[in-house]
Amino acid sequence: MKILIGFLLLIGLVDYAGAFDLKWSQGVVVMVDGEVRQGEVVFQFAEIVLLRSEGEVNVLPANKVQSFRYYDQKENINRNFVSTQPIGKPAAFYEIVVFGEVSVVRKFKPNVLYNKEHSDKNGFDYFVRIQNELVTLKHFRTKVYPTLIEHFHGLPFAISERRLNPNYAGDAIQIIQIYNKETSAETVLVGI
Repeated sequence: MKILIGFLLLIGLVDYAGAFDLKWSQGVVVMVDGEVRQGEVVFQFAEIVLLRSEGEVNVLPANKVQSFRYYDQKENINRNFVSTQPIGKPAAFYEIVVFGEVSVVRKFKPNVLYNKEHSDKNGFDYFVRIQNELVTLKHFRTKVYPTLIEHFHGLPFAISERRLNPNYAGDAIQIIQIYNKETSAETVLVGI
């Protein structure tokens, strides 16, 4: 019975993709087994991504996808997403905002009426992704910041020099960018 319901849902989603004028974009999907699939991608902030390739539409749920990316022509930006499964929750897609050893990702808030005139920050929840764990950006100061200082002792000096406050979300993102830049530079120097 579950298989029949799943199959009907899959058919409905594929029909949905054909019935509406969805905005397909060139993209790449990396499956959890490492397989790379190229084609046209549609992502509508649900926990599925549609991939159209060679005349076929595949419905790919978050638990089967490692990551995907596509070019958003309207916003003129490459969008990158990663699938993560927070403890006790189903796998979900998060857009990568800051790349690095410590990254910042965001998840669309489905309960919020989204208005593009307002800043993107209003329609998303932001998280720090460190060691494959998600921590809300609100808890950066208490749960992430101490770890960053432990691994990069020069961070407090860099923060005070720039007058950043780890209690503010915008400053926390800048602190993460500083950390990633400095630690990647150290890694390169050590490797030489």
